Amino acid sequence: MKSIVFIVFVCVLCTNSYAQQNFIEDLFDERREIYFRFPNADATGKDVKNTRIAIDKINEEFTYAYANKNQFFNFYNLQIPFEKLTPPSLLVPESEIVMKDVINIKKGKKSPWNYYPTYSGYLSLMQQFETNYPNICKIDTIGTSVEGRLLLVAKISDNVNTDESEPEFFYTSTMHGDETAGYVLLLHFIDYLLSNYGTIPRITNIVNNMEIYINPLANPDGTYANSNHTVSGATRFNANGVDLNRNYPVPDGSIGDDGTYTKEKETQAFIDFIENRHFVMSANFHGGIELANYCWDYTGTPHADKTWWQYIAKEYADTCQFNSPAGYFDDEPYMYIGTADYPGVVHGYSWYPAPGSRQDYSIYFAQCRELTLEISEVKNPSASTLESYWDYNYKSMLNYLEQAQYGIRGIVKDNCTGNPIKALITINSHDKDSSMVFSDDVHGTYYRPIAPGTWSVTASAPGYTPQTITNIKTTNKTFITKDFSLNPLSTPPASAAFNSEIDGKVVTFTNNSSNATSYNWDFGDGNSSTEENPVHTYASFGTYNVELTATNECGSDKSSQSITLIENAINDFHNSFSIFPNPVQNNYATIEFTANVNENFLIKIISIDGKIIYEENIEANVGKNSININFSNIEKGLYLVEISSKTEVRKIQLVK
Repeated sequence: MKSIVFIVFVCVLCTNSYAQQNFIEDLFDERREIYFRFPNADATGKDVKNTRIAIDKINEEFTYAYANKNQFFNFYNLQIPFEKLTPPSLLVPESEIVMKDVINIKKGKKSPWNYYPTYSGYLSLMQQFETNYPNICKIDTIGTSVEGRLLLVAKISDNVNTDESEPEFFYTSTMHGDETAGYVLLLHFIDYLLSNYGTIPRITNIVNNMEIYINPLANPDGTYANSNHTVSGATRFNANGVDLNRNYPVPDGSIGDDGTYTKEKETQAFIDFIENRHFVMSANFHGGIELANYCWDYTGTPHADKTWWQYIAKEYADTCQFNSPAGYFDDEPYMYIGTADYPGVVHGYSWYPAPGSRQDYSIYFAQCRELTLEISEVKNPSASTLESYWDYNYKSMLNYLEQAQYGIRGIVKDNCTGNPIKALITINSHDKDSSMVFSDDVHGTYYRPIAPGTWSVTASAPGYTPQTITNIKTTNKTFITKDFSLNPLSTPPASAAFNSEIDGKVVTFTNNSSNATSYNWDFGDGNSSTEENPVHTYASFGTYNVELTATNECGSDKSSQSITLIENAINDFHNSFSIFPNPVQNNYATIEFTANVNENFLIKIISIDGKIIYEENIEANVGKNSININFSNIEKGLYLVEISSKTEVRKIQLVK
């Protein structure tokens, strides 16, 4: 139970404004915030929302909240009875908040994490990570706090100084400065990844195939509000008395629960950092309860990927429950709407509305799937319990991190130049409310976590023709690669096509290509041409494979045809030899020829590859002769009909 150091039930407002202000000043005990609760029943009909107090939690009887002086003044004027409570960061005796200033991390060795670092100890730890593991760890400063403390992030990857075509992931903690379990948990996680790289295959695979960014402390001014040497007395708010998790832009454009559109220095630093990266997924760590909170926080409208969100939140909760004593990470809190999805899993808005959360900002504006993880009922727990929270959570953290590798992924490129394109990736008949993702403009890569199903995906970008790929099947814990090549609207791809006209050994080619700027002909006899419509003379009769390549700045296209050159006749009697109809109709044709004497003639039908398809001897009389031939057993194609006697040979082409 939380101890109460001072209780006041307010029923009547102080009539003297000066006295009222002094009364509120005294309540704050020289802190930048007050922690209190008020009965839900007494708040009915009151405009509590517009006071902009920061709701911490709600149960059947009370609402628990933080407020700065202006917020509390507004609340006080509503004449709602309240009870001042001990700040959560002071509930654990300071003797149990073990602080260390000088910490030495030994490379490749397991380190204890049963303490809190001082602020200078924190800076030293982060620098030691980079010093001990320079090939896989790099420390960057993404900004400074209101009071000038550093906002640090560790990048962990196998080629840490290179921006690779790999999924990017972000863990961050303690944007509420008094929720400190996640602060040490992420320091421990950095150490675990670095010290086990090359030893544990799973860790090696993660580091080799991802770019991981970890910010252990997002609100150093709140965590070290009392002094740089202790986290006891930490505050939820930053140095300006603002709840950073209500200070982000709201997707619908409304004002956040901090009551201002002004972004705090820490908020702007994180926005700039997120917008310059291409995070697939992230999570931010909190305390005060034990559960996973998924989007949205600002509205009850379900996210397009609600099924996926429930799956990954439940996976995190299940793994925590499996690796901890009974009763951990299975909270089912009092809900603003409905009930918890599952022990340890809630929908944010249904729990209680929180416009201005970083989770909603990341998901809507940065297309980064972010989960809020509440990992300790005690906000500022005893240092002796910190390694227990590690044991309960680290396997869930690995599972969640790996989810950024799953779903649909690929590369989007310009079909002409091969350059990467920043393209919109849309799941057709599914995406809504900014649930789509984008490919990055450096590598053209995209990553789309999604629930199992069969999907149609479209890639689109300004100045390009959209491309859609259908029947993409996904399953849990696997990925499928689908690349896109988009054609510029200004330069459609070349398309090759042609036809030909044969006259003996001379062939006239007609180019029917489109969007081409140059051509290359291969006539199949060792000769070529770059003319648009060439005329080519072959040295001999026969069959040739002709190929046309049509090219423009977008690339090339090819078209090929087989042509056959056949000698039409070899005697002076061509006009006395005919076949009709030619081409053959209804599988019958008639051969007519004139004989000068009574003699035997041999009729042959020969395919273009020289095979005799039909052969018949006939006795011809002087004058005109005819014979009907059944072509039903002969395949369609081009043939040579030959009629010969002892004295002459006659030939003619026939088409069936």
